[in-house]
Amino acid sequence: MFTRLGGRIRRLVATSVAAAVAVVALVVFAGVQPAIAGTGAHLTVTISADQSVVAQGAVVTYTLTVANDGDTDVTGLVVSNTLDSTAAYDSVLGATFSGQVAQWAGGPLAAGDSWSSTFTADATASTGSIVSALSAHASVGPATIIADPTNVCTSDPTASCASTTINTPTPPAPPVVNFALTSGSVTAHPGDVVSFALSLSNPGASDATSVSAAVQLPPGLTFSSSTAGSYNPGQRTVYITQGTLAAGTSVAVSVIASVDSGATDGDVLTPSATVTFSGGAGTPTGTPCTTDPTASCAPVTVHVSVAAITFSVSGPATVAAGDATTFTIFVDNASAVDATDVGVLFTTPAGFTVTSTSPVGASQPGGLRWQLATVPAHTSTSITVTGTVNSAHSGRLAPSVQVAGAGFTAQPASGATCLTDPSVSCASTTVTGSSGGGTSDSLANTGVTSATTASATPATVSTASHGTQLANTGPTALTPFLAVGAVGLLYAGVILLRMRSRQAHR
Repeated sequence: MFTRLGGRIRRLVATSVAAAVAVVALVVFAGVQPAIAGTGAHLTVTISADQSVVAQGAVVTYTLTVANDGDTDVTGLVVSNTLDSTAAYDSVLGATFSGQVAQWAGGPLAAGDSWSSTFTADATASTGSIVSALSAHASVGPATIIADPTNVCTSDPTASCASTTINTPTPPAPPVVNFALTSGSVTAHPGDVVSFALSLSNPGASDATSVSAAVQLPPGLTFSSSTAGSYNPGQRTVYITQGTLAAGTSVAVSVIASVDSGATDGDVLTPSATVTFSGGAGTPTGTPCTTDPTASCAPVTVHVSVAAITFSVSGPATVAAGDATTFTIFVDNASAVDATDVGVLFTTPAGFTVTSTSPVGASQPGGLRWQLATVPAHTSTSITVTGTVNSAHSGRLAPSVQVAGAGFTAQPASGATCLTDPSVSCASTTVTGSSGGGTSDSLANTGVTSATTASATPATVSTASHGTQLANTGPTALTPFLAVGAVGLLYAGVILLRMRSRQAHR
């Protein structure tokens, strides 16, 4: 490992001046410093490292150099290097070891010659400095050993030191994935389309990788589309593969679904979302699911609109006894929902005989009934009831109307309610000019069949099916008559018996 280039140069110089000049040129070209005459043995020791700052576990390469720039050969040259405890030798050739000290021993080092070697060391500590100290000794003396002025060891001015700092940086904070599932509306109607937004963000200092999400739809919602991912109908889930979500970035995915037509009022439809990434799970920042706090939920409440019906019945302010008149029933649907199977009930007032209706109604005890298939949203319909005021009737006609059915609400129009029942609409028509010659007030019909009237001259009788008292307000005896219905027959029989009883007493 040690060369004898210096000795060969001296022999060449003795041979000829020209040869000496050539050899000197060769030596200079080869990088060997010429010997300094009159200095004796003079060793310069140098060590250098290829890195000044490394992380724990890094490998540092060192270069050792010992040069004899004196004019005297040295023998028994020994070169040693000491590593501090923050490092360990990795790859060293031609040396023996004692702990942290490596030692190279070789032959002579002629004047003007140099020796060099390299080795590697591992940075074993997390922080600190790797100090590698090189020294050289020779048996010929007095040999002057000096260190490279730029790398002199503090503890030994004859040794050269190379220092590398171990500075393991603090690893970046792990990625953080926050997510929230939100709904475009908190209430919806059957058939409505609802948009759900899944937002993902990474506020961490490092990228999140292998990011994936799942949005599950509950029964009652039918998947329409999504801006990312694919839908599994069997699992009712949209699977989204995001991949890498860089630090400080965010993305959003939309999922569109429709509310099933069979959803009922008050149903709460709650889709949920979960997110995972390499090494962790996402943190919900929206509304956590009640049953799973690691998931985000976006509940939507189903609202089924109900049609709202208003109704009223009206007629002329006055009508003469014996005349024909018409009462009109108004059914109005001002809501945005169709009303179906609307039932309208008209109670025929005492003293009024129905002759026609439009549309035709079905007779029932006490009046008429219509079953309207549909009253469309924002429309109204009307029903007319035409009849004749009984010639013997006087006082007031008060027909009433009720509207009922399933799937809608109904109430009398403003100002059209009956005094005794605010759920019923009443009309009020005054009857004038009774042609019967008698005077009687209208009788309330609290029964279940229509009321009829009959007259005798000059006697006048107002009758009803039942629930009212028949009275003879005329000055003459009452002749038998037939009232409508079985109850009417009963009253006629009672009157006849009373008449006969009075005649017997007379």
